[in-house]
Amino acid sequence: MKAGGLGCLLEDLLANQVEQAKVFAESLIPLPPPADGEARAKTITAAKMLLIYAEDAGWSIVWSAIQQDPKFGREVMESVAHRAVYQGGIEQRLKENYMADLYIFLSKQYPDIKEQQEEGFQIKEIGGIEAHISTPEDSVRRWKDSIPQRLQERGTYQACEALQRIINELPELKDQLQWSLLEAEALTRRQTWQPPTPKELLQFVISQEPSNLDLSNQLNAIEQRTKKMEDEPKIENKITFSNSPNSSINAPVGTSGVTNSNVSIARSDAKARINWGNWLAVIGILVAVVAIPLSMSVSGAFNEEFKEWFNRTFPSKVEQ
Repeated sequence: MKAGGLGCLLEDLLANQVEQAKVFAESLIPLPPPADGEARAKTITAAKMLLIYAEDAGWSIVWSAIQQDPKFGREVMESVAHRAVYQGGIEQRLKENYMADLYIFLSKQYPDIKEQQEEGFQIKEIGGIEAHISTPEDSVRRWKDSIPQRLQERGTYQACEALQRIINELPELKDQLQWSLLEAEALTRRQTWQPPTPKELLQFVISQEPSNLDLSNQLNAIEQRTKKMEDEPKIENKITFSNSPNSSINAPVGTSGVTNSNVSIARSDAKARINWGNWLAVIGILVAVVAIPLSMSVSGAFNEEFKEWFNRTFPSKVEQ
């Protein structure tokens, strides 16, 4: 069967959603596609019929073949572009990320019209009037230019992500596509916004409790603090000292700089250890020595003896 007859057969079957026809068409697209001849023509026909009639446009199979043979992709796209522009339907059956793949491929394979004019556009003069001869490439460019608008109209998060990916991979088109991305984001917000119910509005007006956002922020703060505390060293909540050469110290939980609950302090010189009992005894003796005479003088118990002692006369050195 020639490629033309195969196309008519697949068109009738796929238009009526015959699943076996889809499987058969996919089997006609080997990887990589045939290089030339009737086999290549049949492969192009099968890819064309899948793009036009298959529920998912047969994209997974067709796109794999296009990636391995970009020239094959150009031939397939040029065969369906006119129908895609004037009848639509192909990109509408593609997922948002597939539409991004398609647009990026077409942008690289088919530059803008202005760039083509600079390189030498196909123009003929008919009766003194310049007339442009439309070609399959022109249909592909028009189809390509409509894809961002189709993505924008989806109004989904996936469409916004697809437009952003296109901008990232084709930065030279950022100024051209940025507005489409902003419009897609605005439409997505409008389509996904859920208005509050009357009950929720009434609850919001009369409730004195913190809002869900406040509660969420507080819970997040508590969770972060708890996680931080879990990362800190865990040690016993007491401090003990001992006079042994290796003293064990237990610091409170969270003490800065403590990495182990048992900290050993080694003293190389035993004389340097503090003996608190001896120090207290010495301090007590000093206090007693000072306090006893002072109290006696204040009480007057020995005033006469002190006077007599101070009034004594001592012979001068000359008399001696």
